[in-house]
Amino acid sequence: PHYVKRGADAKGAAFEMHLFYSHGHWYVTPSATHGGVVLCGARSDSLSPTTVDAKQWHQPTAAGGAAPMPEFEFTCDGPNTEEEPFLMEELGRDFFLRGTKRLGARHVVWFKCPATGETYHSAAKPGGSGGRAKPGKRYCHLCNKCFSANN
Repeated sequence: PHYVKRGADAKGAAFEMHLFYSHGHWYVTPSATHGGVVLCGARSDSLSPTTVDAKQWHQPTAAGGAAPMPEFEFTCDGPNTEEEPFLMEELGRDFFLRGTKRLGARHVVWFKCPATGETYHSAAKPGGSGGRAKPGKRYCHLCNKCFSANN
């Protein structure tokens, strides 16, 4: 995957940021070719930048090393409702197997299954807020299907 963010800084100057995966690393660079300039990176086999553990992100130092960036992470924010669920491409297809500390183990996520197009919640039990009438499911990127969240 290769993601691009275009915008303007406070002075109105245009900028472009690139986020991509190459050779076992996620990189953030100021251009598609980056010319050797890397703003930060993470060594990871995560399928999405949102599933990279925050401890894996580093930024280059002036001495040629890498400094950890413990406060840096990519997140996925959205309505997170049955009417407007996340796509697995937004969360990261390996989201449920890798987990995320930001959401916590008890946070319910509404998502659309990429295999069937059905909308599910990730809670193990029905009930609770948000009108969960049925037990939840989670998506497995290895077998490309949803499975019971109550296991």
